[in-house]
Amino acid sequence: MMRKKLQRTFQSLLLFALLSITATSYSQIGSLNPSFDPDDGPDFQVNAALPLPDGKIMIGGSFSEYNTVSRNGIARINADGTLDATFDPGTGIPVIVGRNEIKIDDIKVQADGKIVIAGIFDTYSTVAKKDMARLNADGSLDASFTLDARIATYIGIRTIALQPDGKIIVTGSFNLNGTRKSVARLNADGSLDETFSSYITPYGLTNNEMYRSLVMPDGKILIAGTCQITANTFLLLTKLNPDGSRDTSFTPVTHTSPTTPVSSGGAITSLTLLPDGKILAGGGFNVLFGTVQKNNFIRLNANGTLDTTFTTGTSTGASPLNRVYSILLQADGKIVIAGAFNTYNGVARKGLARLNATGTLDNSFAVGTGFADYTAAYTASWLADGDVIVAGLFTMYNGTTRNRIAKISLKTITASPSEAGPFCAGAAFNVNYARVPADTAFNAGNIFTAQLSNAAGSFANPVNIGTLASTIDGTISVTIPRNTVAGTGYQIRVVSSSPVITGDKNATAIVIKATIAPTGTATQDFTPGQTLADFTVSGQNIIWYDAATGGNVLPPTHVIQEGVVYYASQTVDGCESFERLEITAGEELSTGTFNRNALKYYPNPADSFLNVAYSDVISSVEIYSLLGQKLVAIKTDSSTVKMNLEGLNSGMYLLKITSGNTAETVRIVKK
Repeated sequence: MMRKKLQRTFQSLLLFALLSITATSYSQIGSLNPSFDPDDGPDFQVNAALPLPDGKIMIGGSFSEYNTVSRNGIARINADGTLDATFDPGTGIPVIVGRNEIKIDDIKVQADGKIVIAGIFDTYSTVAKKDMARLNADGSLDASFTLDARIATYIGIRTIALQPDGKIIVTGSFNLNGTRKSVARLNADGSLDETFSSYITPYGLTNNEMYRSLVMPDGKILIAGTCQITANTFLLLTKLNPDGSRDTSFTPVTHTSPTTPVSSGGAITSLTLLPDGKILAGGGFNVLFGTVQKNNFIRLNANGTLDTTFTTGTSTGASPLNRVYSILLQADGKIVIAGAFNTYNGVARKGLARLNATGTLDNSFAVGTGFADYTAAYTASWLADGDVIVAGLFTMYNGTTRNRIAKISLKTITASPSEAGPFCAGAAFNVNYARVPADTAFNAGNIFTAQLSNAAGSFANPVNIGTLASTIDGTISVTIPRNTVAGTGYQIRVVSSSPVITGDKNATAIVIKATIAPTGTATQDFTPGQTLADFTVSGQNIIWYDAATGGNVLPPTHVIQEGVVYYASQTVDGCESFERLEITAGEELSTGTFNRNALKYYPNPADSFLNVAYSDVISSVEIYSLLGQKLVAIKTDSSTVKMNLEGLNSGMYLLKITSGNTAETVRIVKK
């Protein structure tokens, strides 16, 4: 036990370190949300996971522990995946370790906070309770609820549906007053509602179980599962009136078996009602609608007929191992399905997929390797933050350990540059971003960051190009780094800090142009009076600077000074080079012969005055900064000049002496 705890501690520390380093690599649509970590989690199957208004989650199944703590069949967990110790079910239900025979299949929470559970069990915390019970919010048994003794279950109660009036629809396979039934309605205290009498009466003792019920806004009830109603006819879906009688305006989904022994055609185990009244139905079935065979996932019109405009192709396939156990509808009409399947319409999707509203696969929802082969996701539910909690029998999701319960991100951020490009390296523009879903909430202090991929579109090492503190949709001002290499496959995405969400890359690849530096000889000599324009440089639209990066722009008419280093860029197709050509001004070449031996300048270093003397007439004396800026200029026709240096700061300067058509530049120091 100690070794196991140490191992979990190490794994937790490692995960924390990884998250600290690469936090924004998570939370893309379809990826694990790392904020939810169950650690060891449930030790066996989870059949029900119900998010609560306070962010906590009720789970039920056939597990005996949660994160090594005894929790038989039922537990409540916190929003981060840790166990909520304030919910204490005592000994729970008498599960059989490693087997799904004694279990909780469904959980619902009433408006008063009490919890209704159903499944296959005989006791709850040692108190006799047959297949259904109601709990207080702390996990203790609510003694005021007792399932009517006239309901004698055969293989348990599969699902429960709460009506607005407090009554409860139960489905499964049970005897009611000595007659085999698949659906009943209870009063709020568990007693049988005598006003409800379902017309569904099974033909025999096998192949009879209703898995799902859905109370519609008009009070009518959809019932789904598989129930043999004649010698070779099976009912998979029908609609009941509020009193339990058949709604004759609805065409039930049935399967007529052509074989002996008869085959049920499977079962419908999940239902979702669409805003337009149409119905999504999933499960494990192969049913003919006229001449059209449908496997495991369909959309029906409001009257029960097949909606042929819903294109699922081969859906999750015809294998009897394939099942769709949960269906979730997004606000934008897209559909999330979870279950036990390996493909959707021939495309690999293990246990989890998202579809477009038309039934086609949504390829932007990337599950990677998903769940292992047929390790089912039995239940999926929306969380308040827009993500999905998925639970079942799996132990891994996309290569990461997640024991039977996981939080999957359904949120993203779209990004769209304000201009189509191409862009120059160093260009500034705007990136518009938007939350998906549009009501995704961000916390105070959240930072949206625009990121640039490499030239191949990879975000393995993204470059941050702009940020904005905000909690709503908006626009980020971005700048492409000047040193970005040219490429045609760049992408931009936006990530957020609270919560951590990595957005989708923009729809179209971005072209970035980058210009190389001009070329030329590194050291070039010059004659007196020559300017930067006289240097020999190969390139277009040359711009001169006094520094390798940044710095000041120098005009082409700037007079060259001996020993000074100058820097040149070029601009091609509107893009200036990031790198600059470095040219050092070499020796100043006289047009005549300057007799340097006849030149005197003293004292050097000088304090307030500098004396200059030459063997011939001096026409001008000039002092320049080392960057080539002219600071002092004196015209004269004498062979001696006394220069006042009091206006100069201490430092090194260049002294240029011109005599006739000759000149000489020397270095002086001002104290």
